[in-house]
Amino acid sequence: MPVSLFQPLQYLPSIDSPLSDKLESLCAQVLEEIRSNQLKVPDVEFFDPKANKYALYRHVYLFACQVIFERFTNNEWAMLKNSAELKEKISNIFAHYYFNKIIVTEAECFEDFLEALDASMHVQFPALRRECERYICAEVIAESTDLSLAKKMLVLAARFNLPVLKMVSFGVIVDRLLLLQDGNTQNNNSNSNSLTNISDEITGNISNRKFGRGSQDSGNMTLESSMDEIREELLEIAEKIKYGNNIKVVIRYYVICCFPLQQIIIP
Repeated sequence: MPVSLFQPLQYLPSIDSPLSDKLESLCAQVLEEIRSNQLKVPDVEFFDPKANKYALYRHVYLFACQVIFERFTNNEWAMLKNSAELKEKISNIFAHYYFNKIIVTEAECFEDFLEALDASMHVQFPALRRECERYICAEVIAESTDLSLAKKMLVLAARFNLPVLKMVSFGVIVDRLLLLQDGNTQNNNSNSNSLTNISDEITGNISNRKFGRGSQDSGNMTLESSMDEIREELLEIAEKIKYGNNIKVVIRYYVICCFPLQQIIIP
């Protein structure tokens, strides 16, 4: 899909700003001081590095963000900046840097990122969740010829409520079908049927799933409901393709599906 029309990563927190280079340099310095024990993180003794690994990461992350903010605002010029805005920039930039230096370095396979994503929900670590989503989105875009990955990531997006990943996965699937489109009605119908089949395939396992123990029923029902919504959205997109809608109309529809309350970034 044309880059000018489809820029889903713009919906994730921005890590680019006039301050990015200075902040990233400070992020690197603070993290290195922590890893070399030059800078002591308080209360780390209350965390088990194995059993509470991601809770510990969250604790270190929050401490480091505060240190970075305090050091940066020692500069009088920086004091003129809005402190809330600066804290948000630091949070976003350090989350991205921390993720790449720690999580990515430690990961041995893709499943490790899924583990980090799951843990981010349990330990209330939204910054880690966003970076996991950013990383997985990049993987789906890089492997855009692999529809099986996009379909699996749609299920993942439903499970963890990841709207950007949902949009990226939608985009990969729709893009593959639009590339086959030659403008005639017969091919439009074929693409529509293909998308309908995909919607049936990715929701089939969910609808046939046997619910587990009582404590898991609520989560399973929520996932099933989310997948039903995705199926309906795919069918709507299929209809728009079938009747030859303009590519911008198709893109606009599935962006609205993912971000119903946000401004749509489409020229």
